Amino acid sequence: MRLYAILAAITLGCALPAQAEKLVLAHGYAPSHNVLVHGIVPWMACVRDGTQNAYDFDHFPSGQISGHTQSVSSLNSGLADLSVIVVAYSSDKVPMNGIPLLPGMGTTSVEMVGAYRRALSQDGILAGEYAAIDTVPLLVSILPAYQVFSTIGPIDTLEKFAGFKVRVSGGSPTFMAQSLGAIPIEINATDMYIALQRKTVDGTFLTMSSAKPYAIHELVNAVSTNGSFGSGSSVLAMDRGKFEALPPEHRQVFVDCGLEAEMATAEYVDAENAAVQAEFVTLGIDAFAYPDDVLEVLAARMSQVTSEYIGRLTDRGLPAAEALQEYQNARAD
Repeated sequence: MRLYAILAAITLGCALPAQAEKLVLAHGYAPSHNVLVHGIVPWMACVRDGTQNAYDFDHFPSGQISGHTQSVSSLNSGLADLSVIVVAYSSDKVPMNGIPLLPGMGTTSVEMVGAYRRALSQDGILAGEYAAIDTVPLLVSILPAYQVFSTIGPIDTLEKFAGFKVRVSGGSPTFMAQSLGAIPIEINATDMYIALQRKTVDGTFLTMSSAKPYAIHELVNAVSTNGSFGSGSSVLAMDRGKFEALPPEHRQVFVDCGLEAEMATAEYVDAENAAVQAEFVTLGIDAFAYPDDVLEVLAARMSQVTSEYIGRLTDRGLPAAEALQEYQNARAD
C-alpha cells in the first residue's frame, strides 16, 4: 500500500516531504554553559527556521565524542561537521587569534565580540588562521574580562600573587600569570572543579558568568570584581568543505544566524555578570575591588604580556604585529 501511495503522489505531481540533512555538532561545553544555552542552541533553532527545516543536528555536548582539545581534529577528520574551537586550547592552530584575549583588549563581551567580528569580517590575518585549518567561524563568543577566583582568600595585592597556583587554559593567560608572579598550571575547564577541590591549584582566572556552570562557587571564598585579566573566547566553526557545499542561500542563513546569536549571547553574559557577582556576595564569597593604585601596579606588570606574546609569535615566523594592528583597528572602528 505504501508503494501505491508514493506512486499516487508522484502521479499527482505532489512533492514528498524532504528529510532534513543531519549535521553532527560536537563540543566540550556542558549543557548549562551560557555559550551553549544562549548562543548555540538558538543558532540551531534559527538555522532550522531559516532553511525551512532543511537541516537538523545530532548534538553531542560535554565532550561525548569530541572535547575542547579535539575540536579542530574532529572537524578535519569528519567526525563532526561543527564544533566549538576554544581558542586557548587551540593556540597551536590559531595562535594569533589569542590576541583579543590579552589583558587590556576590552572589558565587556559586547565590546569585544563586536571588535572580533569586525576583524574576522576583513578576511585578513585573523580570519586566515581559520581558513588555514579548513574551518569557517560562524558564531564568536568573548567573555567579559576575567577575574581572579581564590580558595585562599582575596588576592588583592601584587604581593599575594607570588606563588599563587592558578589554573589557566594555556596561551596568553599563562604569560599573564607569570607576569604577576603566579604559578600557572594548565588544566582543562572540565577538570577545574576537581583541581580546586584537590588543591592542585589555589584559584583560577575566569569570568563571573562562567563560574556557576563549573560550580566553582562551591569551593572559592574570594573573587575580584574590577580586574582586567584577559578573557576567553570560543568559536562555533564549521568544516569549510561542508559549509561550501551548502546552497548559497543556506550559507547566508548559517552566517546571519551566527551574527544574531553571538550578539545576543554577549548582551546576556554582560547582564549576568553583575547579577552573579551580587549572588556570590549572598553566598559569603568576598567580592573585593582593587583600589586604583593596585590596578595601576597590576596593569604595569601585565603590559609586558602583549609584547612577549607578539614577540614569541613573531619568532615563529608569524605576522603577529600586523595581526595586533588588525585587531586594534577593529576595536577603533
